Amino acid sequence: PVPSRQATMATPSAPPDTKTTTDMVPASPPATPTPTPTLTPNPHPALTTLETLPLDILFHLATYLPYPTLLFLSCTSRPLHAALNPDALRPRTEKIAHYLLAERHFPQHAGRLACLVCFQFKTPAQFGDSKRRGPAGRCGGSAVKRGERFCWDCGVRGRLYIHLRGVLKGGVRYYPCHRCGEARVESQRCLREVCVLGGMEGIGGDSRVENLPRGVVERVCGLVGYGDLIKLKMVSRYFRGVVDPVRQCRDVYGMWEFVMEKILRRGVPLGRWDAPRVCFGCFRPRKRVQFSENQYHLSRTYNHGEYWRRRCWECLRRFYHPQLADTEARERFHRQVMCGTCRCLRFADEDCWGCEVNKDKIAEWTRMKRLKMAAKAESQSMWDNDALLPVWWEGVASADQPESDDLWEEGLGLCFDRLGFGDDHSLQEDGVREQEALSPDVDDPEPSSTANSNLTTIISDVRESGPREDEAPFS
Repeated sequence: PVPSRQATMATPSAPPDTKTTTDMVPASPPATPTPTPTLTPNPHPALTTLETLPLDILFHLATYLPYPTLLFLSCTSRPLHAALNPDALRPRTEKIAHYLLAERHFPQHAGRLACLVCFQFKTPAQFGDSKRRGPAGRCGGSAVKRGERFCWDCGVRGRLYIHLRGVLKGGVRYYPCHRCGEARVESQRCLREVCVLGGMEGIGGDSRVENLPRGVVERVCGLVGYGDLIKLKMVSRYFRGVVDPVRQCRDVYGMWEFVMEKILRRGVPLGRWDAPRVCFGCFRPRKRVQFSENQYHLSRTYNHGEYWRRRCWECLRRFYHPQLADTEARERFHRQVMCGTCRCLRFADEDCWGCEVNKDKIAEWTRMKRLKMAAKAESQSMWDNDALLPVWWEGVASADQPESDDLWEEGLGLCFDRLGFGDDHSLQEDGVREQEALSPDVDDPEPSSTANSNLTTIISDVRESGPREDEAPFS
């Protein structure tokens, strides 16, 4: 084909330049050293703020602020919130007082109660009945009780309630367990079950002791102390029905010592008009309203001081009910007597265990009593019957030990010597008594029937009434 006129007239273009653009840029002059800057004082320095203060000065200032002000200050900025901790800088009592004030006067907490363990405001339904009403309630009269208030979750999980003691919540009685940290109703509470966190899995069977015959268990309980029997009774339902501490315990001295120590540990003066007393029928401390007036005042002088015969209303009904009387418990109570040596409780047909336990103290008491009697007899003639008989009677009346036959024979011998019926030959052999009043030529007269009757009367007076205060003894 014939080329066009434009194609024949076109000239070829020049080839592209392959040199880089850097070769075309002129060279820069050599770099000169930069001078070092000099610090000049600022004529207007920045002001010091609380955030820039040292921690020791900040803590010292915080000691002059009350808890609410310190709490608001710690919420103003992040540095102050990290530096100031109101719980560590102020006592716990101020925090409790602030929360109690807030639940009564802050409108945002209306209708709520403050838990003073987790320090949160919760509804009354989240508290036990004893913590939302009464002294611990919102309008309770006791500031101490209100300051000890805690919610249901803190009480159960924190083991603040007594172990397995019923607590009311919404009218339902729950039993908190310290092992699993849960509270269940009566039908599901922890007894002999293996407590597992989160449920009732792992229910164990009867223990080896529970599989024993009932007679064997009762015989074993007879060898256990009174305090241990009380704890064994609380282990499971089975032991609660089998174990009877008062009936099965054979150590009445241990029962007496246990209950007396328990009532003295309460710290209530026994001289108060409403002080609790011990019932020796069930061996429990009881309040005054649980006794009759005669039983409550058995320790008084006009009641012969027989406080160990005190019984509560429940024991009186149990002993003397016309149809349902517990004769075995009543006979057991009548066997109890007070030991005249150690002043402890014992059974009348058994030896006193308290004398065996306190034998060192009793020996010391006997030694001191003998020294006291010897000191009284130093200024008296031991063969002066007029002075010796009152001393003998005073020793019998103030003795802490039971009156033995030897002691009575000694008194009767003194009485015979005064009346002239004593054995003078033994006294002459010892060279102690002089018989100047007796004539060597006259024999001793025979005692008449009147003298025998007088002697019988004197002996009966010695054993029953003793000497009177308005006349000489045995006159």
